[in-house]
Amino acid sequence: MKGLLAGLIFLTMVTGANATSYNFSYTFASDGQLITGSFDGTQNGDLVEGLSNISVAFDGVAFNGPLFGSCYSSGWQTGCAVASFSGDANNFRFIDSNYPDDTTYTNYFSDAQLSGRVVEWDDTNDINTDSGSYGAWVLSAASVPESPSFYLLAFGLLGLFAGARRKV
Repeated sequence: MKGLLAGLIFLTMVTGANATSYNFSYTFASDGQLITGSFDGTQNGDLVEGLSNISVAFDGVAFNGPLFGSCYSSGWQTGCAVASFSGDANNFRFIDSNYPDDTTYTNYFSDAQLSGRVVEWDDTNDINTDSGSYGAWVLSAASVPESPSFYLLAFGLLGLFAGARRKV
């Protein structure tokens, strides 16, 4: 019984500690240009928080990495970038420099909910701003194949159940 309890605790720790991968896309309403990418994060209702492992491409051309996620309120802040499934609560900028400490970025993508929706893309100061004209935001959980560690854990739990059953 103790082994079964330990196995269940371990299973809870393994499944609860992992962030989920998400895919996103944004199609600009003004010209149909497309931003796509992915990130890892933790879902909290309609929001995905703690964004990390960010990748972004503009019309199929990848942004330089590594990318940092920042949010905007009254100034730049790090570690608070969020995305929402509806797109109504997005608050992030994906930047290929550690802004504001390093302002030598060449690419950023922003979707911030301040006094209205603002979506921007910048590649060596060629700015495309989509203000007031809402584009199409899509956010979905990425399909992730089962990891080999999951199968090892499942076989371990089966072994625990089999061992507990023999003792009875």
